[in-house]
Amino acid sequence: MIRFIEWRFETLEIEDRVSEVLRAQLQMLFENRLLDFFNSGSAVYYDHVIDCLSHLEEKSISSTKAATAFKRDEELKGLWHKHILEAGNLSLNRNLIKTMQGTKGVKRMVAGISDSPTAQQFSHRMISRLQNLSSDKKMTGEWLIFEKLRDGQNYYHTIAAHYECPAEIAKRIDRLTKDV
Repeated sequence: MIRFIEWRFETLEIEDRVSEVLRAQLQMLFENRLLDFFNSGSAVYYDHVIDCLSHLEEKSISSTKAATAFKRDEELKGLWHKHILEAGNLSLNRNLIKTMQGTKGVKRMVAGISDSPTAQQFSHRMISRLQNLSSDKKMTGEWLIFEKLRDGQNYYHTIAAHYECPAEIAKRIDRLTKDV
């Protein structure tokens, strides 16, 4: 199993640019098919992380937002993140709410549906908005955190959840990854 993960890194030509932290996370994902962040219901699949790595190495397309640098969190400045689609309903819910600009948008959408057939109209609108979000490459999810190296390549540090404290993410990276 570890050999398969290493083979995926070799295929993407990133074997020397993946931290021990991310290797361990991917091994857990591969063994369990799912990484649930502290039993929170927020989870990612192994294949989704590999797809994200492949996209960042310009070998595939992505339906999530473009990679961006951290700007607000002082502890994470200098690092970048790319969204990974989450597993299950949490991802669906997070992206549905995003399409409606928060809960006020949900209320407006529900209020704007005529009485017949309400459920069908609502479902159609929701699916249409999700398809637009995906085709516009604006889907959200958990994070793959990486660093852009001077030579233009990426060094991949860790998978993190939206709600994780930036200081804790930074500690995990500083404590467990090699110097780049």
